[in-house]
Amino acid sequence: KAKRGEKITVASIGGSITQGVLFNGKDRSFGKITSEWFEEKFGIEVENINAGIGSTGSLVGIHRLETDVLSKKPDLLLLEFSVNDVSAFWSDQPYREPYEAIIRRVLKENIAIIGIIFGSTDAKRHDYVTHYMDTHTATMFYYDLPIINFYTAFWRYTSNKIIKHYDLDSNGKVTEKSFTFDGGGHPSVAGHNIIGKVIAYYLQDVLTKLEN
Repeated sequence: KAKRGEKITVASIGGSITQGVLFNGKDRSFGKITSEWFEEKFGIEVENINAGIGSTGSLVGIHRLETDVLSKKPDLLLLEFSVNDVSAFWSDQPYREPYEAIIRRVLKENIAIIGIIFGSTDAKRHDYVTHYMDTHTATMFYYDLPIINFYTAFWRYTSNKIIKHYDLDSNGKVTEKSFTFDGGGHPSVAGHNIIGKVIAYYLQDVLTKLEN
């Protein structure tokens, strides 16, 4: 559709990371950055749907999928639910069934999906940090769908303090270059910009391979 010059809709659903808790009404989330890539690449109109709600996992997401996502008829869904997709009572029991239910329901509508995985930068406190990663990855692989794991890409380096969470100015204040704004896992505007560019890099790679 994009190559034909038609309008497309990019939706994202997940927790506070998807929502972009820093922005205070101005959406600069990774979903918005991805939408802007489509606009610039194809010169088309792109509607961006941000269906992220903080502190929610896929158990909540499956119940609002129809209203918040499918009713908007998206062409691409960025599926997150990182960190929150784990039971508060059983840390080794992630929400496998509702996560898979979201995938199956979205595929039924012929909507493309990219799975998005993050790790908490406070991984030492979140001792369950790998459980949802393994489950999300296995589920996406089962349906032969792409998944981008930002934890293995670079988030683990911030977890282990190899890369700083913050870029400070000469007065020790956090700058706009900082990757997170709370040190715990919520990307800043700069962080979302990096994440969006990685997703765009993946999409460009897909296009290049299709053209070749």
